[in-house]
Amino acid sequence: MSGVYSQPSASLRRVSRTFDGRRVLSNIDFDIGVGEFVILVGKSGCGKSTLLRIVGGLDDGADGAIDVTPSHAICFQDPRLLPWKSVWRNVVIGLEGSARDLRARAMTALREVGLVERAEAWPLTLSGGEAQRVALARALVRTPELLLLDEPFAALDALTRLKMQQQVLSLWREHRISMLFVTHDVDEALLLADRIVLIEAGRITREFHVGLDRPRHREHPQFAKLRRELLQSLGVDEDVDSAVPTDVAPSIRRGIEAEWNFDRKEPS
Repeated sequence: MSGVYSQPSASLRRVSRTFDGRRVLSNIDFDIGVGEFVILVGKSGCGKSTLLRIVGGLDDGADGAIDVTPSHAICFQDPRLLPWKSVWRNVVIGLEGSARDLRARAMTALREVGLVERAEAWPLTLSGGEAQRVALARALVRTPELLLLDEPFAALDALTRLKMQQQVLSLWREHRISMLFVTHDVDEALLLADRIVLIEAGRITREFHVGLDRPRHREHPQFAKLRRELLQSLGVDEDVDSAVPTDVAPSIRRGIEAEWNFDRKEPS
């Protein structure tokens, strides 16, 4: 791992996982530094989500040494909101306290994701992006040191996905939460991550340290170089556009970046 992050929020040593006699993960050695944004990529079935679930404590069948901060929260691809509870009550599900205290905590988290005005709404009235922002608020209200995200934007359209990427980066920049994020989208990984971990057939085969200032641009030579290397490692021909998720027009991207006040350097 990068020398910038001296402490681990999660540390795995020689971790393996087998399902019905089939080895899904093999001898994984893996750290997530405090405040580090790590993204897992790889082909479907390579073990990305299994590794995330092990880190999140949702799979206790793995062998090996696993040391993860107890202060962690998970966001899935499906927001998993209860339709019979209002938005703010979904945010504080599982927490204890008076109704007044819980609502105040929910409102603070909803404010961070820009959804205060939807606090009393019912989940079925939310758009896909709004529902995912509620799921983020539900994670943030627990003030985690480590946030795990399992393909959280895969079901969203390109424009909404871009807005959610900006949202996650804004929250990461504000709180410096350690992040472990699973995606199939190469551009998403390069736009977000400090470090990209490639998993192939249950093994970590390569790591990419992005090392680019944010905001990042596809036109940057280093971005393009890393993109080529990452695609080649995934066995994808860069010229085959259909193999890579399409994105929105540059003019729309610039408008969204301005809206989120994203065009600024990271704090030192």
